[in-house]
Amino acid sequence: MLLKASFLPFLLVSFLTLPRILTQSYIFLAIPTLIKSLNLTKIESQFIIPSMLLGTIIFLIPAGKFGDRFGPKKMLIISSWVYVFVSFIAAFCISGALLLISLFCLGATAAFSMTQGSTYVSDIYPFDIRGRVIGTFAALITLTFFLGPVIGGGVAEIGQKGVFLANLPFLLLGLCFSKFLPALHKEPQKDLKIEYKEFFNSSFISHCFISLFWQAIISLLIFFPAEYQIYLGLTPFEAGIWFSILALPFPIFSPVAGWIFDRVGSRIPYSIGYISLFFAWFISYKGYSSESVVVLAFALAFVLPVTATASWGLFNQANRCSANSIYYLLRFVGSFIGSTVAGFFLVRENTELDFFFLNFTLAAVFGLLSLPAFIYTWQKR
Repeated sequence: MLLKASFLPFLLVSFLTLPRILTQSYIFLAIPTLIKSLNLTKIESQFIIPSMLLGTIIFLIPAGKFGDRFGPKKMLIISSWVYVFVSFIAAFCISGALLLISLFCLGATAAFSMTQGSTYVSDIYPFDIRGRVIGTFAALITLTFFLGPVIGGGVAEIGQKGVFLANLPFLLLGLCFSKFLPALHKEPQKDLKIEYKEFFNSSFISHCFISLFWQAIISLLIFFPAEYQIYLGLTPFEAGIWFSILALPFPIFSPVAGWIFDRVGSRIPYSIGYISLFFAWFISYKGYSSESVVVLAFALAFVLPVTATASWGLFNQANRCSANSIYYLLRFVGSFIGSTVAGFFLVRENTELDFFFLNFTLAAVFGLLSLPAFIYTWQKR
């Protein structure tokens, strides 16, 4: 995986990035706890998640600009210290207004975390293993998001302080050893086989739009634990464990997709992803099946990490943070679309249509909508 370079920088960047994602998962589960402990009004309670997402969306593009100007390493460390400070405010605040402000600021630091962390790990490792590095990093991020609901229920029971302070030891550990993070190497200015020559080009946009629709698909997948509780009668903990097991193909095969990309580009991993997506839809027509969820997770592993590598991982260093921020902005748009539609299906009154087949059908529709971008990237190779 990272045999040609030290694993330590990758580990330290993970310590500075992954705890923030876990905390976001905890907040989703801790909404009832926060409402009760802070005596939030109905309006304040409805803005808990939007406040955090709004902070992330607004600061994604500025985070890319700052990263390109001052360097992703410096901005990752600074934003990590800001995150620690704001987390303490959120943990001990006693008013709903201050909580919402804190969540907005936490979302803003998350924007810096995603753009700077992803860019830094692509900048410090050699070009010929960049696909595997980005694929592995994307797999860890996604695995962390999946594991959040599994352990977040226990953290939420601790209360407000537990939600915002539980992961700070890992973040502080990464900050204590951040002096061992290497400086960025200067990449050679040569015409690489799959390097783009301009920043805002049609190939970049095509890969980004594939990520938008496939992020919408992964948002549908993330709703499955709630479906398990409603339709299969599982407890939240059981649903989280079962979902994490079924979703394991994503973190397992994401580095494989990156390895394939390093050698032949995006055609093969994208093709595997699209074929697997429609196969998952086909086997879901009879209703719920564990196999369909496993195949869908497998399909996602061969598309989303490759969109990250192809859309921003191959740009010149001077533009990489900005490309990364645009890429994540479109992924958040996809997440909003997928989450909104899946949430509507989840609470619908008409239950004659099987929920799982309906969800997979929508995933297939998103896949079809992204096909023109896939065809364009295929022709450009």
